[in-house]
Amino acid sequence: MRMPSMRMPRRIAVRTALIMGATCATAFSGPLAAAQPAWEKDPPPRLIEDVLRVEVNFMSASYDTTARVDPTVDEPGTVFNAEDDLKIDATEYLIAGEITLLPGTRHLLRLSGLNTQRSGRTRLARDIAYDDQIYRVNELVDSSLSLRLFGFTYGFKLIANERMELTPTVGVQIGEYSSNAVVRSRVTREPTGDISPVPVVGLDARYDFSRRWSAEGRVQYVTIELDKIEASLLDWRLGVTYRINPHFVVGAGYRSFNIDATSAEEGSSGIIDMSITGPLLYMRASL
Repeated sequence: MRMPSMRMPRRIAVRTALIMGATCATAFSGPLAAAQPAWEKDPPPRLIEDVLRVEVNFMSASYDTTARVDPTVDEPGTVFNAEDDLKIDATEYLIAGEITLLPGTRHLLRLSGLNTQRSGRTRLARDIAYDDQIYRVNELVDSSLSLRLFGFTYGFKLIANERMELTPTVGVQIGEYSSNAVVRSRVTREPTGDISPVPVVGLDARYDFSRRWSAEGRVQYVTIELDKIEASLLDWRLGVTYRINPHFVVGAGYRSFNIDATSAEEGSSGIIDMSITGPLLYMRASL
């Protein structure tokens, strides 16, 4: 006896395959969509940076320092350039860091630090009156100059959307500097310096071109006129960043820092005009 065929008609087979494919696609579409990184979707979320940022800067710094250290208020010293006249290092690689707290959606708290220590040795090409000493032409002079900056900044985000952030800031920069010049054969002296807190106002800005590329900048500025002291500080930087993932950003840019002060106070009379400029690379981790 001939057995009946078990082969399924072609039309029924195709229909069954389509139904099974649609069922499988429905079953797996949910997990596959959930597996897509959230930060790759539009609009780009601000999930990680709303808590904490840690940043490290690497700067190729160039210096230009003009100063005068007066013996007395009524007897000015010699204006000199630290890099040209004393051969203090004119370039240096600097490492600076900062920690930024972001409580809530509008507030910013930032701690920052910068430390530079330079030295030089040269035979003088001219006489220089420095504090209570006269450094003579052809004398071998060892000199040093250091600056430490510690900053605290508070900001409030006036604009904070998926493309742009604009944050006015206020803060204080605490500067500690010291300098010295020694002729080993006849002049030995301790470094002189001072610590001064300076209030500053500023602005932070960022614009996102895409989920990964952004442009950002910041500036801090102050000018002070007291009875016997006039001072100004300007610190700004511009950069372009690339977001590797929501936790890590790398950037490249340019920074300029300038402090200009004149003092007529007894015991600390003189002037200083120091600028630090150069390109920088930075890395920012969000925790």
